[in-house]
Amino acid sequence: RYTGSGVKVGIVERGIPSTIDIPLNTVIVDYYPDDAEYSEHAQAVAEIIASNKAPLRGIAPDVDMYCAQAFDDIEFIQGVEWLITKGVSVINISGALDATGYYGEYDRWADHIAHNHSVHLVIAAGNETVNSSGGVVTSPGLAYNAITVGAINDGGTATNLSDDVLCTFSSYIERSAVINGVITKAANKPDVVASGLALLTSSFPDGQFEPERMVSGTSFSAPHVTGVVAQLIDQYPSLAVLQDLMKAMLTAAISHDTLRYTSAQTIGFEKYGAGVIDARACSEISYRGTFVSSAFTASQNNMSKTYTFNVTSADNRIRVSLAWLKSVWFSSAPPHPSDAVPSTNAPIANLDLAIIDPNGNELPLNAFVNYDSNTNLAIIEFDPDVYGTGTYTVNVWIRNSTGAPTYFGLAWWADRN
Repeated sequence: RYTGSGVKVGIVERGIPSTIDIPLNTVIVDYYPDDAEYSEHAQAVAEIIASNKAPLRGIAPDVDMYCAQAFDDIEFIQGVEWLITKGVSVINISGALDATGYYGEYDRWADHIAHNHSVHLVIAAGNETVNSSGGVVTSPGLAYNAITVGAINDGGTATNLSDDVLCTFSSYIERSAVINGVITKAANKPDVVASGLALLTSSFPDGQFEPERMVSGTSFSAPHVTGVVAQLIDQYPSLAVLQDLMKAMLTAAISHDTLRYTSAQTIGFEKYGAGVIDARACSEISYRGTFVSSAFTASQNNMSKTYTFNVTSADNRIRVSLAWLKSVWFSSAPPHPSDAVPSTNAPIANLDLAIIDPNGNELPLNAFVNYDSNTNLAIIEFDPDVYGTGTYTVNVWIRNSTGAPTYFGLAWWADRN
């Protein structure tokens, strides 16, 4: 079992977890130790990631945890950049900087941090009121390069997907949604979902198990994913700096329930993202080596890279996920001024994903779960009983690039009998 051993994980919170009694391996608090304030919210987030005390054992109990305390936007930005100086590989953000609902300066800043500083940003989608057009995904959760997490109620049955439902408070946004008369031009969010209703945490300094202390919110879905990211880095250390591949693996290896997560259904991709996070399946992708990390050079257009994989009669549903990074630059090196806005916001590169079956036929476009010219995630899901067993070919095309290299990760996963 991978427990995040040696992986540095950061959290940014309005306050800190208890550094004395919380059952954590290591907690290093930021540069405001004299002003540190205990926070039950921070305690719950930290426990979900890294508690090593039964019965509240966390996802990755052996990580080294760093906590940045932030009470305003300036401290938030400073805290994230302080975490970067400590060499963290993953930063959990279970708070919001604004709730405008469209891609803005904080999202561009997050895209820069993830891309240029090779840090995984796992961000809560937000708990806004959801209506017929979706909820307001809070910033920086609209960042293309972030892993944005929504919340489900798993019905208390972790192994039964049929009763999973989106929590009524879990925000989502569909691409090109119009908010306050402004077209968002943001990618679908969230990217994945995790349990977020009535979770047990201690949230008390003595660490006692208190069943009535349950927490709910996307704030507590995000650390589930943060813990899985730490597990995967423990298993395959190169993933620490491969943000595109990590997203591809996470979205390829979700718990399959096609009728719930395809865009053709009433409950679609824009609400659930790719689906429910599945740590074991992600680990299997790493173990099997069913992934690729590569890049297209700057200004490369209408070129493709080709890969193959085999499908056998033991394979049920197949899922192939392609994720790539958006480039954003600052004109100066960090630490950036507290009011800094990225000086360059390059358009997102346009990548296409095509799969050719063993008979030489390209899978139809309706096999796509999420695909649009204004996103950095494309997923194809198909049933091999329809298209046959044998060798499948994957073509990754770049149609319109930017003035920088386009890094991408490709992963594929098969449910097996």
